[in-house]
Amino acid sequence: MRLVPVEPYLVNHCRLEHADKDLPRPKYANDQEQDAVVMAYWDRYVCTECGYRFRDSSHFERHKASHKDDRPWVCEICGKDVKLLDNSRYHQTWVHTDEKPFPCEDCDKSSKRKEALVLHRKHAHLEEEIDGTCDKCGKVFESLSKLRWHISRISIYI
Repeated sequence: MRLVPVEPYLVNHCRLEHADKDLPRPKYANDQEQDAVVMAYWDRYVCTECGYRFRDSSHFERHKASHKDDRPWVCEICGKDVKLLDNSRYHQTWVHTDEKPFPCEDCDKSSKRKEALVLHRKHAHLEEEIDGTCDKCGKVFESLSKLRWHISRISIYI
């Protein structure tokens, strides 16, 4: 009997729509057989340039563009050229806007990227002495962000 890997979306569909039904599950003779099926699934899309494996064609096609020299997407503001449309959108959003959607919960600083906010909090607020005592109930918190969350929650009940 030959087992064919099932697409992830079909697996999710079955779990959501047919969870209450007793559906047959594939049985493998041993771990090697199961490994062979899994490898066949991942070997469907293999990059000939670098050997990277993909389980779906959309990610594979996107990856193939990384090996090409052409850069079809050009920024209208600065002329920077990139290989992928997503990279162009990322560049436009994070380089040419003043939007900073990631505010620090402990000070007034905001960041364009979540990674920058994480680094800021790690370096700027790591050694701070924080008085995280709630003036309503006296409970002490290890960070101002946790204290603020607590206050926002108890204000519902007060």
